[in-house]
Amino acid sequence: MSPQTITAPSAEVVEDLENLPIAEHYGHGGFIDIFSSKPDSAAPIVTGFWKVDDFEDGTDIFEAPCDETKFVISGESTWKDAQSGRILQVNAGSAIWLPKGSRTVLVRSKGLKTFYVEQTFRPAFSQPTPAEAWFAKVEEGLSTAMNDYVNKNAASRRRYEAALEHMPGGNTRSVLHYEPYPLAFKSGRGCFVTSLDGEEYLDFVSEYSAALFGHSNPTITEAIHQAIDNGINLGGPGEGEVELAGLIKARFPSIDKLRFCNSGTEANTMALALATNVTRRRKILAFENGYHGGWLSFGVNPSPSTIPHDFILGRFNDIEYTKTLLSDDIAAIIVEPMQGAGGSIPGTKEFLRFLRDSATKYGALLIFDEVVTSRLYLSGLQGYLGITPDITTLGKYVGGGPSFGAFGGRDDIMDALDPRNSTAMAHSGTFNNNIFTMAAGIAAAKLMTQDRVDKANRLGDKLRDGINSTMQRFGSPNISATGFGSMIGLHFAGPEPARLRDGLWFYLISKGVYIGKRGFMALNFAHEEEHIERFLLAFGDYVDALILLIEALINYVAIDITMKQFENPPAIVAVVVDKNKKDEDTLGKADDFLLSWRNGKVD
Repeated sequence: MSPQTITAPSAEVVEDLENLPIAEHYGHGGFIDIFSSKPDSAAPIVTGFWKVDDFEDGTDIFEAPCDETKFVISGESTWKDAQSGRILQVNAGSAIWLPKGSRTVLVRSKGLKTFYVEQTFRPAFSQPTPAEAWFAKVEEGLSTAMNDYVNKNAASRRRYEAALEHMPGGNTRSVLHYEPYPLAFKSGRGCFVTSLDGEEYLDFVSEYSAALFGHSNPTITEAIHQAIDNGINLGGPGEGEVELAGLIKARFPSIDKLRFCNSGTEANTMALALATNVTRRRKILAFENGYHGGWLSFGVNPSPSTIPHDFILGRFNDIEYTKTLLSDDIAAIIVEPMQGAGGSIPGTKEFLRFLRDSATKYGALLIFDEVVTSRLYLSGLQGYLGITPDITTLGKYVGGGPSFGAFGGRDDIMDALDPRNSTAMAHSGTFNNNIFTMAAGIAAAKLMTQDRVDKANRLGDKLRDGINSTMQRFGSPNISATGFGSMIGLHFAGPEPARLRDGLWFYLISKGVYIGKRGFMALNFAHEEEHIERFLLAFGDYVDALILLIEALINYVAIDITMKQFENPPAIVAVVVDKNKKDEDTLGKADDFLLSWRNGKVD
C-alpha cells in the first residue's frame, strides 16, 4: 500500500497497538512507523510502535539521532545512562526521554512494548501490496513444488543431462521441453504412464491426442507384433494400404480418394501443394493461432520454420474481418474446425459455414484440418456440423500409434496425383505405406466406434464443466476450460497467468496427474468416471489453496498499517485498527483486492 497524505489532522483513538505487524527488525526487537510528517515539514515527527524481545545483561550503546520519547504500553525495562552511569527503571505507564545525542544502554527487557514519538522525518516503509504478497506466496509455493519435482525425478534429470550432450536443449520435440527439465517416461498402459523413476501418473495428455485408444492397446499391439513377422518396409505396395484406405474413406463422406504420408504436418503441406497446383493460384487464407504442423504454425510468435506460402491471416470465428480478406485469387482456405494448439477453441457453425460458402463463391478449395478434431465424431467435426470441405487432412490417432498422416478429397481434386497422368503431381515418401502403420491403422479403425467416441466426449464434457464450475464457485475467471468433447484447453488469466499455469502443473504432478504443460488435455478410450473425479478433486484442492491465500491476505490487509503523512503534526495522531471490527476503508481495500483477483485485473 502506498503512503497517504492527510491535510486536516484529526483526533482518533489508537486500538490494538500490541497486535500491529512489525515492519522493521532492529536489535532485540522490531518496530513499525504509524505516522510521519511530510519531508519538508518545519516540525518533523514520526510516531510508531516498538516491541522488544525479552533479554538481560544488555551492553549495546544507543546514541539518539534525534529527540525521542518512548511511552511504555506494557512490560518493564531497565536502562543505563552511559554518560552518568545512572540506572533507570521504566515500566508500564512510564516514559523515557532520549534527547538527541544521549547515549543509553537497554540493560533488561521483559514484555516491553512502547509507543514512540521521534522529532525527525523518515520515509514510509516499502511494504508489499496485497497483490505482491499474494504473488510472493504463490511463487514460494511454486518454488517448493519445483524442488519436490526435482527430488522425485532424479532419473528424468539424468536423462535430460545426457540428452544435452547430443541434442540442442536435450530436445527433439519442442512441445516436450519445460523447466527445470521434462518428465521422462518408460511405459504406458491405458490412461496411465510410468516415469523413469517408477512413478505412475494418470495421463490426460494422451500423446497430444494421438493415443486415443489408450497406451499399448492390446488389439493394436497384437497387430503390430504380427506385422513384424512379414517385414517392416518391403519397397512395394501391400494389401494393408488398400484396406486402411477403404476404412478411412468410409468414415468421411468428403473423401473420394486419399493418400498416405507420415504426419499431420506432411498431410497439410501436401494439401496446400495440391490446392495451389489445382487452382493455379498462390494465396492461402489461414487463421491466427491456427496450427497445421511444425512448419505451418500461426501462433502469437510467428515460427521462422513456417513454409513461405503467400499466407493471409484471418481472425478465427470473426466473419466480418475475414470478409475483408476474401478475393478471387485465393487458392485455399485452411482451417481447423476447432483450434487445437490454439487452446481448444471450437469454430462456430456459422463461421465454418461462411468459409464453405466463401470458398465456393471465390473458387478456392476449403481444407479442413481434422488431424485432431476427427476423433470427436466418427465422421469428424465436418460430419457433426454437416459442412463438407474439399480436402480433409488426418493424422495422429488414425494410424493407431505409429507415425501417420493422410489427405483426401473429391475425385476431381485428387486426380491431380494420379501417376497415370503425365502432368500428375509427384508425391513420394519412403514410409508412406510402411507395414507397421498400415497394420496398426487397420486395427485402430476397427476400434473406432461412435459409442466409444460418445463415451470419451461425455467424460470430457464432465471434466471441462467441472473445471469451470469449480472456478465459478469461487467467482474467478482466472482459470477456464474450453473445447469440445474429449478435447480440453485450459486458459490462465489475471496478472500472472504463467504462475497459475506452472503452479497447477507442478501441483497435479505431485498428485500423480499428468497434463500438457501449456494446459492441453485429451482423454482416451481408457478413461473412466473415477479418473475424471480424481482430476477434479486435485484441481479443486489447488484452487482452494489459492483462495486460502487470498483470505489470509484479506486478514493481512485488515491489520496492515502504513505510515500516514501529515502536513503538520496534530496534537493527537492515531488510526483505528480493530482486526475484529475492520474499519470500512481497510475492509474496502481487502474486498477490492479479492474482486480484482476474481476479475483477473490485479496489478
